[in-house]
Amino acid sequence: MRFYVRKQLWIIFPALALAGMVVSHARAEAKASDHQTKAQGRFYLAGYMGLNVMDKQEFNENSTATSGDIALSNGYSFAGALGFHITSKLRVEGEVSHMRNDFDGIDLSGIGSFGLGGDVKSTLALINLYYDFDLGWDLKPFLGAGVGYGWHDGTINDLSGF
Repeated sequence: MRFYVRKQLWIIFPALALAGMVVSHARAEAKASDHQTKAQGRFYLAGYMGLNVMDKQEFNENSTATSGDIALSNGYSFAGALGFHITSKLRVEGEVSHMRNDFDGIDLSGIGSFGLGGDVKSTLALINLYYDFDLGWDLKPFLGAGVGYGWHDGTINDLSGF
């Protein structure tokens, strides 16, 4: 028997964001002026991978008046992006990312806690805009904003704890 949980999940990305910043921006440059000339009008590829940490997720099932928490184990995340340097400091990129976490258990309010099998998968498609700060350092800080769409799918396939 399969049950599907459709709920938007808040996902924590600190390791992914830090790894992406370090990998894509920690490069030595001989001269800032050479970098500015070379960066403008260039395409680039970026890849990210990391640990996806999720807190317990609260849920409310209105049709049966059931509520509780679902515990999830740490999972993985990875992403790929294609970007373009509009100017030496401004760039735009398209990104696709994927995350997955396994269910650890469920705590039903007023009933008890049980083991739970299954997973939650999220796929995101984003368009991002970044402003790179050129401070003369090897590490290049940036400010970014983006919009996108996410698909979330949770599948419960083991209710043996009940």
